Amino acid sequence: VNNNSGDQMKKILMLLVLIFLVGCNNSNTPVGEVEKFLSKYQNLDNEIIVGLNNELEDDTSLTEAQRTLYLDLWKKHYKNLKYSIKDSKIEDDRAIVTASIEVTDYTKSVNESDIYRENHMEEFQDEADNYDIVKFNDFKISQLMNVTDTVKFEIDFQVIKTDGKWILSELTNDDYLKLSGMYNY
Repeated sequence: VNNNSGDQMKKILMLLVLIFLVGCNNSNTPVGEVEKFLSKYQNLDNEIIVGLNNELEDDTSLTEAQRTLYLDLWKKHYKNLKYSIKDSKIEDDRAIVTASIEVTDYTKSVNESDIYRENHMEEFQDEADNYDIVKFNDFKISQLMNVTDTVKFEIDFQVIKTDGKWILSELTNDDYLKLSGMYNY
């Protein structure tokens, strides 16, 4: 019986355990916090869905059917979010993690919808010739559902160490717009 194969198996097993431990330990690093944050979007974490629902509920210009369509649109968008960590700089209790994200490019569609509305206002009027936002929202949503183009952005995530734990700082409005594919570049 060759004892070398047993030693090799032990070494491989120890290496796998070491990789596992290092991987688990990575969760409270600046990079780990950014990855955890972005994966919540990709995996449609309950916190993300609740936030989207709250935001949609606050928009009184949307019908219930439009809210449902928007929610489906955002779910698809965030599932398709791609990212890669480009850099991480740590100085004392502060870190900046730079990530490149690739998202559905909704900006162009929203801008084109707005221009179309300006040039075809009569299509978005009710029987009394008043502007009908529901008609426009139906049009805009239909345009958004056809978007296949993607765009890449970089986001510098600020991470601060508090009481020995790395915590992701609140994103800027521009960074949230980038994540949503609505950043006007």
